[in-house]
Amino acid sequence: MTDLQIDRETGQDAAAEPWDDGPVDWRIWRFDASAALSLYVWVFAFIPSVLVFAPMGAAGTPAQMLGILLFLWWAAERLRRGDRGHLQGTTIRFGLTLFALGMALSYVASATRPIAPLEINGSDRSLISLTAWSGCCCSL
Repeated sequence: MTDLQIDRETGQDAAAEPWDDGPVDWRIWRFDASAALSLYVWVFAFIPSVLVFAPMGAAGTPAQMLGILLFLWWAAERLRRGDRGHLQGTTIRFGLTLFALGMALSYVASATRPIAPLEINGSDRSLISLTAWSGCCCSL
């Protein structure tokens, strides 16, 4: 019932009930970075890591997949805004960029020499993990 309708059984206005606070304003339930990181911590702590996304192998844990989604969300938001004025967390992102650059150089060094397939799988998994960590760090 809307707040303008009358309950036919009691004959009272439906909004006159003492527990009715009126329509719910769903705009207060925003999904921002703090909610996303809280969800990441919850998924990391309470969903077993044995429930993996099979095509990704060991890197497909629920927390890693959510971290990758956070990274994609952050990148899409940065592309959508297009401004360079957002400088909060620059130190974290600068350190993360240096770390990611070191990981990328290590990956290139390992890929340019003869290497066992298991080592390549480990290198791939490390880049996927780096993307998930980046998603958590960049959404701060």
